Amino acid sequence: MSDNLKIEQIKKKIQKKWHDVSEKLFIVKSLERTNKKLTNLPRYLQGKISVLNWSIEYIDAPALASSIDLLLIKKSNDFESSNPTPIILDCGANIGISVLNYKRKYPNSKITAFEPDPNILPILKNNLINNGAMDVKLVDAAVWISNGKSKFFCEGADGSKLIQGINDCHSTIEVNTIDLDEYISGPVDLVKMDIEGAEFNVIPHIRSKLPFIKNILIECHINTNEIEKFSKILEELGKANFQVSISVLGPWSDLLNKPIRIKNGFDQYILVSAWRE
Repeated sequence: MSDNLKIEQIKKKIQKKWHDVSEKLFIVKSLERTNKKLTNLPRYLQGKISVLNWSIEYIDAPALASSIDLLLIKKSNDFESSNPTPIILDCGANIGISVLNYKRKYPNSKITAFEPDPNILPILKNNLINNGAMDVKLVDAAVWISNGKSKFFCEGADGSKLIQGINDCHSTIEVNTIDLDEYISGPVDLVKMDIEGAEFNVIPHIRSKLPFIKNILIECHINTNEIEKFSKILEELGKANFQVSISVLGPWSDLLNKPIRIKNGFDQYILVSAWRE
């Protein structure tokens, strides 16, 4: 190979890399502009917007802005897989941003999405249909430790949750629940879990199935007076031989900046990422 040809090939590689970087920066800037618009809109009002060439219906603009920041800009729920058809369980799919993002990266992925909120389900279905993700299996139930029914608090956006025991939540209904253990009978490439506190029951419940799972993303919803629940999740993942990373979601907290308790909410949000080497 001549020196000129080598130089030409190097130039092309540099140009391609520069083009890829420029394209990524353009996408991020576009998403940031979209987020700025959404953040300034009133809460709990339905609407429609274009995001990454997707036609997205939403139930709450600021909640969508938060999802775009976390999932599309920061890529907090992304993962790498050598499997061209990864099996993904999306527990707490909400309006479908995470599902569509996985489909964008892995078009042939086999996704089962769980969402119990009857106010969000129609929007989730429309977003999947309107953006070419009709092959996603949608389960209209809450991820839990048993099949049945349970009380459910409807927050109106992205904070709805199962209710256990006595509570002062007023906007409660009854929803179907599924036993996640029954959905794991072989290798699973990713379990993404955003189930508003139910993770502290579900992870210990599926301990016998953890060896089947290659990657787990858990958004842990923590109250400071119940921190032992969080430690048990880490213990279960450690016993299952996962590598584990912990990241703070939301404002930084320390002794001078203690978390603020929100009624019917949680003190802190922590992303636990677990994978196998």
